[in-house]
This record gives sequence, C-alpha cells and structure tokens, in this order.
Amino acid sequence: MHLQKRFIVVLAFILSVMVVGQALAAYPEKGRRMTMVVASGIGGGADLVYRLLAKGLEKELGTNIEIINRPEAGNQVGLQTLSSAKPDGYTIGQVSLRRRS
Repeated sequence: MHLQKRFIVVLAFILSVMVVGQALAAYPEKGRRMTMVVASGIGGGADLVYRLLAKGLEKELGTNIEIINRPEAGNQVGLQTLSSAKPDGYTIGQVSLRRRS
C-alpha cells in the first residue's frame, strides 16, 4: 500500500508540472501589452533603471511593456494604481518606500 501512495504522489507531481508548463508557455499572450507602473518621476534614477529593465523584459518575454509614471502623493498614487490593477500578471510595478525620520 505504501508503494501505491508514492506512485500516486509522483503521478500527481508530474501532472501538475505538465499543467504549469503549459500555462507558462502561453504567457504572455501574443500581442498583449504589459504595463509597468513606476512610482517616480520621468527622467529620475529609478525611472531610468526600470526603463532599462522593461527593455530587457520585452526581449525576454516577446511583448511590449508600457511604462506609466505615477510619482504623486509620495508614491501613494503609484501604489493605488498597482493595487487596483486586474490581478492577471500583465501589470507589474515599482514603488520605493522611504523611511521618514
């Protein structure tokens, strides 16, 4: 009976790897644009770093990434934009949290 349980666990693992592999192969959808929310001003250091990161991701994922800068209200607008986005993996972002003394 112990061998049968092991077989079932191994079979379940193999099937789950196959399902996840199929899902990853379909992501991102062809022609579907991704959005990167950057909670800093245009032309700043963080903006430049994340624009370079987006270019690398575009090559790796084979899709376009639109950058939206939302530096207003101490990054709260950028954080709100990220938190209200549809949780489908097509909106990613960056928010820098600063410690205030």
